[in-house]
Amino acid sequence: MSGHLKNILTLLAVAVVSAPLLLACASWGRNLAPGLKTRLANKASTAPLIKEARRLGLTYEAALAAPSAAVGKPAVWCLRRAGSGPAAYRGDEARPVHIINPEKMPGRAGSGHESCTDALVEITTVTALSFGEVSALRLEARFVAYP
Repeated sequence: MSGHLKNILTLLAVAVVSAPLLLACASWGRNLAPGLKTRLANKASTAPLIKEARRLGLTYEAALAAPSAAVGKPAVWCLRRAGSGPAAYRGDEARPVHIINPEKMPGRAGSGHESCTDALVEITTVTALSFGEVSALRLEARFVAYP
């Protein structure tokens, strides 16, 4: 067999093997494209809120100290959510953040040793609670997205 014919047969074999792989990649890409577009659109829609939250630099302590200035404002807080209870600000159970829409705050994949994950929230309510001589503040926030 001549070298020229051998090259043609090799190219033909490569084409036959590659065609199904290319079709599979194209199909896979078509299935992923809508999800990618949705994620990019969500990122674009939350970008102004994230920018405002970072500019404000609102902390848990600042929200409790001046509730009227914090309510309605966005914040990027490192939160850890375990189970159905409140999220923990910076992983500290002593600083609970009650998420009013917990179904919108999906669990994050990662190590169980992580203390918290940045989350974009909007502070909705700071309520003063009193039980006899003991008083406390309850901070509620609406989960928006993971930045």
